[in-house]
Amino acid sequence: MLEYRKYLIGLLVTASTLVALYVNLFLGTDTVYTHLFYVPVVLTGIWYYWKAVYLSLFLGALHICMGLYLTGSIVPGTLARAFTLLVVALVVAALSETSGRLYSQVRKTSEEDLRGIFNSIDQAIFICGLNGEIMDVNDRAAEIYGMPKDMATKLSLADYFITPEAPEGLFRQAWDKAMAGEEQLFEWTSKKPADGSTFPAEVSLHRIKLRDQNVIIASARDITPRRQAEEELTEARRRAELYVDLMGHDINNLNQVGIGYLEIALDTMEADDEWKALLRQPLESMQNSSKLIDNVRKLQSIQTGGSRREIANIGSLLGEVQKEYARTPDREITIDYQPPEDCYAMASPLLKEAFRNVVDNAIRHSAGQVSVRITVEKKAENGKHYHLINIEDDGPGIPDETKEKLFDRSISGRPRTRGSGLGLFIARMLIEDAKGSIRVEDRVAGDYTKGSRFVITLPACGGGRDELAPYIVT
Repeated sequence: MLEYRKYLIGLLVTASTLVALYVNLFLGTDTVYTHLFYVPVVLTGIWYYWKAVYLSLFLGALHICMGLYLTGSIVPGTLARAFTLLVVALVVAALSETSGRLYSQVRKTSEEDLRGIFNSIDQAIFICGLNGEIMDVNDRAAEIYGMPKDMATKLSLADYFITPEAPEGLFRQAWDKAMAGEEQLFEWTSKKPADGSTFPAEVSLHRIKLRDQNVIIASARDITPRRQAEEELTEARRRAELYVDLMGHDINNLNQVGIGYLEIALDTMEADDEWKALLRQPLESMQNSSKLIDNVRKLQSIQTGGSRREIANIGSLLGEVQKEYARTPDREITIDYQPPEDCYAMASPLLKEAFRNVVDNAIRHSAGQVSVRITVEKKAENGKHYHLINIEDDGPGIPDETKEKLFDRSISGRPRTRGSGLGLFIARMLIEDAKGSIRVEDRVAGDYTKGSRFVITLPACGGGRDELAPYIVT
């Protein structure tokens, strides 16, 4: 690649010599053209250091000979110019050699530093030509693949990454994209050529220019520990789900038996109010236990992605909740609600549980008569349409210091808490899963003791009743 330097210097020496011979000898003039000799001498000093001295001696002697031919004697001016040419050659050669030595030392130090970094990377690194031959590997590659570095570079990248589980065609697609300048990152099955064993790896391919040469840098990270951890986590989750299902099923069955007997006793026994109150306490405890199991199952479904999203009729779901709690025994409950028309949102089929849990929270944490008011409005903001749902009660309210953490696990914020603390937590998860939000505020601003207002926003789903009817979850 550097051969052009020799040809250039040869051309400059020939051209300057011919010009000097033509002017001085053939035209017979005494015009001095030795300044042309400085160009090849300086370039030779820069590129070849002390060889410039030999060139300056040759050109200086040529100049002296031409002067002798023209004047018949050696004049001092001719000697002075030849000597100056020699001095220039010596100075340029000395400076160039010094700078070249410094550059070599810096480059050597830089390469050693880069080599140290290259070998300290905790991934197998392959430097490859564009045809897939391996030019260099780091120490980690030799360690992972169990091969000396000199042997590792005698193979091609295909020997490490083409297996029956990882066919060549798919790897070639990633390679071609990397060749086109697109960085690739993917999981792959890599092979150890020494014994043919395979392991899962995270592979990256990207094209760079290294020392004026285009190369592909391929890296491989052994992800066997991660895969094992993922498998263990999946198995642990499967076992946990199995235990929850088994325990929930058995405990729920026991609860249902106890609930059934207690309800029969309350309906058939002739007892005074005091005895009936005593029977209602274990009945309520068993009902709460069954509800806790149900909530845990719903929470598990939400967190594991088991619930899908469908078009939900918000008006219909709220109406069902109203009817359900309007029939609460031994409580005077008023739920004021007028179902809206064409009120739809894309949400989980469990969305009704969010509304039920908010209403249940208002009733459960109040005593005696309680009034609940539910309103639904349509809102637009920044070109997007929302449903604004307000569920407010005239119960004991929620203190300000607990409002922000009300929807966290096991926080109810109400006095006389009797639930598991999962209800509002599940409500928040279901509403956020539908890309909505929920917050709580005082029904009467500044006085939390006058009751609470839960404000729910859900993105509206466009379309009319007839258009959406086949997809609606009611």
